[in-house]
Amino acid sequence: MTKATSTQNLFDEYAENALITAAIPCPWIFDKVGDWVSASDFFDPDRGEMWEVLKTMHEAGTVFDLPMILSTLERSGIPEDLRIPAKLAGLLRVGSPDPQFIDQHAAIVKDLSLKRQQVSVLTQAISVVEESGRNSSDVQAWVESRMQSLGVVESAVVRRVDEIALEVVRSLRGPRRRNGQVMTGLQSHDEMCGGFLGSEMIILAGRPGEGKTVFGMQISKHAAMRGTKTLFVSLEMKDQELVSRMLCGMSGVNSLLIRNGTYTEDHTLQIEEASSTIGVLPLYVWDKAASTVAKIRAVAKQMKSDDSLDFLVVDYLGKVKPSDYRVSRVDQIGQIARDLKDLAKELDIPVLVLCQLNRGADDEVPKLKNLADSADVEREADVVLFLHPDRKSGRTKLIIAKHRHGETGLLEIQHDKRRMCFVEPEPDWVHDQEARAQHDFEQLQ
Repeated sequence: MTKATSTQNLFDEYAENALITAAIPCPWIFDKVGDWVSASDFFDPDRGEMWEVLKTMHEAGTVFDLPMILSTLERSGIPEDLRIPAKLAGLLRVGSPDPQFIDQHAAIVKDLSLKRQQVSVLTQAISVVEESGRNSSDVQAWVESRMQSLGVVESAVVRRVDEIALEVVRSLRGPRRRNGQVMTGLQSHDEMCGGFLGSEMIILAGRPGEGKTVFGMQISKHAAMRGTKTLFVSLEMKDQELVSRMLCGMSGVNSLLIRNGTYTEDHTLQIEEASSTIGVLPLYVWDKAASTVAKIRAVAKQMKSDDSLDFLVVDYLGKVKPSDYRVSRVDQIGQIARDLKDLAKELDIPVLVLCQLNRGADDEVPKLKNLADSADVEREADVVLFLHPDRKSGRTKLIIAKHRHGETGLLEIQHDKRRMCFVEPEPDWVHDQEARAQHDFEQLQ
């Protein structure tokens, strides 16, 4: 496929002329769309160069008069057929765009530019496919990475503070539940931290086998029971195994009986009854292994556009497939963390990401430095939670190691491994919990 055949319809001569001819009498439009549309977005490179020259003149404070424009264009090497007075005058007469429609013209030019870039990526992909040593997954990751990099820089939306203040007051007079708020179901945590909010990335970390997936699924179920449309992305475990664990927790059936195949008909009936309960929950599972952030983003965006997503859980960070294998593991994990945080902001939903702690947390209370593979995980996260079991007491410490908008501290919960869930201990079991928690938290400092 040649450039001529692949992009022959991907330009709009009128829109490109309209931008330039509107800029001559109204150079202030560069303040509006100058950071959005660049010279490279024009199909005609001469028009793109002309746009850049006019933009530079405006930024330098040069007065726009025809002799000055023509002189500057000539010095910049703009072809004569574009810069001669008759041509400029003709453009002005034919185009005469209304500056109030400049956003529309800019959007057309930018959109067509992105489409041409997409064609270029797909054309290059043919060569990538033909390279020896590349499997289909590598090719797909390459294409997804390049496509994702073709971002659109949106024009800034500046609002008056009184307008924003009115929205704040209206929200206070509405339902008390904050928009996008997700509760964990553990009362002590929710009272202390207020749940998870839209655009936040929350890290839930622990060593292998300490209940990260169990807790993540438990939070997902609780959110769905409150009407929160939830997607659980499982990159390690199959969907049936996940839901089996959840049903055991809901029915009270020992999960080991299911795993060992020693369950009875009564157990089956209990699980069947629990399954009828979750049938009405807006809870979804996607168990595609070796997925990139781009794939997760595509699924999440589709669900969001269908009004079917309020909360996203990713299990777990280390299993997300990197888009670039040429960089170090630290850089890979850092980029994945940044991309997931960007996704939370883009969709304005909380994103809970499960994460491994490194071996340094085996024999001590975990700290932020124990997050595996990259310090970027801590930097990008709004909230960092650690699960840390106390082998002697049987308790599990839920450590709030970072909270960008609230308190840090330590809570005690109990991991019921037979029912695959976490519960808050009975009052008589934690009569001295506050004293123990304060002592343990002081050890973190």
